[in-house]
Amino acid sequence: MTAAEGVFVLRVSVPGQRTLAEIQSELAWLAALRRDTALVVPEAIPARSGDSVVTAAAPDIPDPRHCVLFRWIAGRGLGDQLPAPVAHQAGATLARLHDHADGFQPPTPFSTTRLDRAWTFGLPAGLTSAAPDPLWPAERRRLVLRVGEQVQALLDQLYAEPAQMRFLHLDFHPGNLKQHAGQIAVLDFDDTRWAYPAQDLGTALYYLFDEPGYAAMRTHLLAGYASVRPATVPPAAQLDLCIAARQIDLLSYVFHADILSPAALSGWLDTVERRLRTLFPSL
Repeated sequence: MTAAEGVFVLRVSVPGQRTLAEIQSELAWLAALRRDTALVVPEAIPARSGDSVVTAAAPDIPDPRHCVLFRWIAGRGLGDQLPAPVAHQAGATLARLHDHADGFQPPTPFSTTRLDRAWTFGLPAGLTSAAPDPLWPAERRRLVLRVGEQVQALLDQLYAEPAQMRFLHLDFHPGNLKQHAGQIAVLDFDDTRWAYPAQDLGTALYYLFDEPGYAAMRTHLLAGYASVRPATVPPAAQLDLCIAARQIDLLSYVFHADILSPAALSGWLDTVERRLRTLFPSL
């Protein structure tokens, strides 16, 4: 592509993290959103073959990579602090995504991947071991396991009604949003799968949770959501469990992927414990 044709971003997926079918399903929903709504979402640029996903290999690279070229969306990042009008607009934008998901008719074939397990990548080994472990003091172990049980109980309750599942974004946070021509542009649909709106909202709130002014941002984001979908805002207790669900999911991923140094992991687990004790002081 030449500069005259625009600015583009090439996404190269981590091997084994998303299947070709999952990526194609993500792109099918993006195409439907662009066709059916005025929402600002990424546009995938097909290759000369007509395929929107190209699986590429190169010498000295051990695994092939699924690649997608997107047209760049101009705009300004939101930052971690959302003023009331921006939080409200972000909540309304998420609600409009859910409105479209309500009526989305997926093509065949389509991904069947669901976010229905608390420990998506399995439990960390040290969490279930009886051996002393500085990363897992007894009280932390008990807390995390108990929260994981409550999260799984909620997921079991939600997924007992499969007709209510929707194909959703599931990574809606300020880092994936931009202000674009008076709208909130939504980026990075790489986590899309079948889930429930409460899980999408819980994920959005998780990424605001540590910020000063969290309570106000939560209030305004949910008010924006309710301005579009007034009868569908989940109860506060369910939202708190969905915030915890995102934390448990990330715990599972971090240990599975082994992406933090021992020192960084220790500090992060202190933060995880603080978050969970704040959410569930009686546990």
